[in-house]
Amino acid sequence: MWLQHADSGRPLPARADTFRSACDLHRDRASLNVRDRRRERRRLAAVSLTVRSLAEHEDPEAALVEYHRVDAVAFGSAPDPAHLEVKRPLVEPDRWYLAGLDGDACGGVGSFPFELTLPGGATMAASGVSDVGVLPTHRRRGVLRSLM
Repeated sequence: MWLQHADSGRPLPARADTFRSACDLHRDRASLNVRDRRRERRRLAAVSLTVRSLAEHEDPEAALVEYHRVDAVAFGSAPDPAHLEVKRPLVEPDRWYLAGLDGDACGGVGSFPFELTLPGGATMAASGVSDVGVLPTHRRRGVLRSLM
């Protein structure tokens, strides 16, 4: 079967028909992926995502333990009680946040207070963002974006 070139009108060999079909197939798959992504976004919009500081939890100490668990798993390790004890004095509950999807903790972020020196010697308060992590099972759902 011979096809005509769109610009010149010259006939194209049969292989071009196969190429054209492959391009159409790729385009159809891409549009399907877009539809699937839109459907997934709508589904995830119905999920309840909450972000609260550790201080806002009923028990900030339990929230810190849960934060430590999520943070360790997000970085691919098991929660270590010794590491939690080292981190405990550094954590200011108002500056550390825990995200949850439908009540399950799935991500966290913390920050440390710093002073930033500006040109001329003036200083201003700044946050040093640290320990940002989302569980591998909950990635690509907007959790990190909500934390930041």
